[in-house]
Amino acid sequence: GSKVLLAFISAVFPLMGSIMDGLAQAQPHTSGEMPRASAPERSSEMARCIVAGLRAALIPAIGAVVIAEMIGSVSGLGLLMMSATAALDVPTIVAVFLVVALPGIVAASILRSIEASLAHESA
Repeated sequence: GSKVLLAFISAVFPLMGSIMDGLAQAQPHTSGEMPRASAPERSSEMARCIVAGLRAALIPAIGAVVIAEMIGSVSGLGLLMMSATAALDVPTIVAVFLVVALPGIVAASILRSIEASLAHESA
C-alpha cells in the first residue's frame, strides 16, 4: 500500500510536468486565436505527450519503490540488497540490481518505441 502511494507521488509530478510542457510546445502560436488542428492530430499529440510523461515518470517511481524497499522492508529485494551490502556480497548486489533495473530499462525502451511510432504517425 504505502510503496504504491510513494511510487504514485514520485511519478505524478514528472508525468504532469512533462505532459504540460509537451502540450505547450506541441502547437506554438503567437496570435490570440487557437491553432486549428484536426481531431486526429490533437489526439496524436496528446498521446505522444502522455507517453513521454510516462517515460519521464518511470525512473523516479522505480527509484522511490527501491528506496522504500530498502528502508522499511522486512522482506523482498530491498532487504536482500541491504543484507548483501552489509555482507559485502558483490555478486548478490549485482544480481539484485539487475533484477530491479532490467524491467525499468525494458519499460523505458517500450515507451520510447511507442513514442517514436506516434511521432512517425503524426509526421
